[in-house]
Order: sequence, then C-alpha cells, then structure tokens
Amino acid sequence: GLPSCKRPAPPPAPSPSPGPGHHPSPAGYRSKEVLASGVTMYYNVNGKGRTTTISFLLHLEPVAANGTTVSWLGLGLSPTGAMKDGSFVVGYDGCVRVTSLSGEQTDRPPNGRAGFTISKSSFSRDDGGAWLAFERGLYDNLPGHVSIDGESTLNFLYAAGTTAPDPGQCTDPLDMSNIH
Repeated sequence: GLPSCKRPAPPPAPSPSPGPGHHPSPAGYRSKEVLASGVTMYYNVNGKGRTTTISFLLHLEPVAANGTTVSWLGLGLSPTGAMKDGSFVVGYDGCVRVTSLSGEQTDRPPNGRAGFTISKSSFSRDDGGAWLAFERGLYDNLPGHVSIDGESTLNFLYAAGTTAPDPGQCTDPLDMSNIH
C-alpha cells in the first residue's frame, strides 16, 4: 500500500485549472529530463541574474500511476536534495499551491510557508496521468533557506497521489496517500 500522511494546509496559491484533458504542450519547452520511468519534466530557464525564472511542465504518464487514478501531482526543487530544504508546488483539480521549508523546519511538505510566488500555473489529468505546469523564480529569498541560483545544482523531487481535497478547495488540508 501507499503510506499516508496527515498534513495541515499551507497558505494557498490558487490558480484556475485548464480542465480535464487540457494541458500545456511540451513543444514549448527547450529542455527535457526523464525523472523516472513515466515521469518527464520539461523546462525553460528564462533570463539571467536575480530575476531568472524557470518554467516547468511535469507529466506523469498513466503507466507510472500503476493502475491508480492520480488526483494530485507535485514537484519540488532543493539545493541539497532534502525535503527540509526544498520549495514545492502541488497541483490538483482547481488548485496549484506552493510551500517551502527552510533548513530550520522539521515538518514535511506540504506544510511550511508559501515563501515564493508562481505564475502561469495549471493542473490537469488525462487517462490516469497528470500534468502540472508553473513558472517561478530561481531565487526564493526565504530566511534560513538556501536560495536556488543559476549556478548551483538543482535536485528535483516529485510526488503524486490518489486522494486530494475537493476540487477548488485551495485551503483544505492535504491529507493524502502518495507515491514518490
């Protein structure tokens, strides 16, 4: 079975979803990384210096869902590879939420503070798979958190789950089973 975690909701960052079956096209992204079998991340680095942003499109193929219906999808960035130092975006029907954990916090995502902003965000599902798109700055300027910059190594953490809050409930607790 899948492990369960009870988690309070982070501050919301709601974003309208394009609806089932409608997702951004991978064709608009210059770079592609296969994170695992059936999990592909497309991305673009936009600009240079302190205003650099990065656009992501994460796709979980139905085969990676292993016969389960994916209800949410998340992507984290961490300078150390640890969840406690990461910045995370979680999407489900009607919501895309952000959270970040400084090295001083011991809780696990999706707890923590929003700490950074995202734009151009969406979540959609198709045939058991899922898509998560967003743009964010590389520098998040969180107290006690190591900023992700254009020269450092980025570690990507992804997760998906079968249970999410009701569609559009962007402040409900994220109490869900998950797969990594």
